[in-house]
Amino acid sequence: MFQNISDSINQISDEYVRRENKINLMLKEIFKFHNCIIYLLTFLVSIASIKNEILPFGLAIVAACMGSTVPIFMVYIVSLIATAIFHGVSGVTTYFYTSLIFFLLVFMFKPKVSLDDRNEVFKVGTRIFLASFLYNLINNLRGVFLIYDLFLGTIISALTYVFYKIFVNGITVIRDIKEKEAFTIEEVIAAGIICSVAISAFSNVKFFSLSVSNILIIFIILVFGLKNGMMVGGTAGLSIGLALTLIRKYNAITVNCFCSFRHFSRCFK
Repeated sequence: MFQNISDSINQISDEYVRRENKINLMLKEIFKFHNCIIYLLTFLVSIASIKNEILPFGLAIVAACMGSTVPIFMVYIVSLIATAIFHGVSGVTTYFYTSLIFFLLVFMFKPKVSLDDRNEVFKVGTRIFLASFLYNLINNLRGVFLIYDLFLGTIISALTYVFYKIFVNGITVIRDIKEKEAFTIEEVIAAGIICSVAISAFSNVKFFSLSVSNILIIFIILVFGLKNGMMVGGTAGLSIGLALTLIRKYNAITVNCFCSFRHFSRCFK
């Protein structure tokens, strides 16, 4: 009898140790250095908005993290907190219900899995598009329905999908930055767009009357040109400039002029 009790205690102890080890492994995975960088970028990206009304960036990066197998729990919580702090009740309500529809669509309709693609492992792009479209459609049906509202909802959904595709390619560079891997031009530029949108959170910070975010964004573009050549730097400048003009805090011509001047000057070295 005492032997049976001893065996039971040992089994319970072993099971407790296994659970504790699983929890420790899970916590180590969640709080890896590159994941913490992604959480910080998620917080800053979620602050950005288009015309202070449209919020595609937070939803896009959450969907991108799910698609690229980054632990999504902390990403979602961080994005939700940032949206609540900087966009108020209306912003967080839109974010919450759209994300809820997104998770339901993912649960109900299992996304395709592509093990050959290191960027978008889970194909969830159509789910985030449908989630945004359905929320805007349902929200507009509560009042007077206009064709303009349907058109605007489609545009918002398309923007969310486009930034999802950008972020899902850029997340790979941030996640594997310490690995000795060759990244494609699309991945490098996408990572630059993520960092630039995140830096736009500091658009109101000035240093000797100069915008800190402008300085940092131009620095990113110059680094791209220095490390990857004039073609990549110029393309990165155009892509980042176009993305930032949507936020309505930057002039694409200013960003691209600095970029073009730097690469033009390299031709005479």
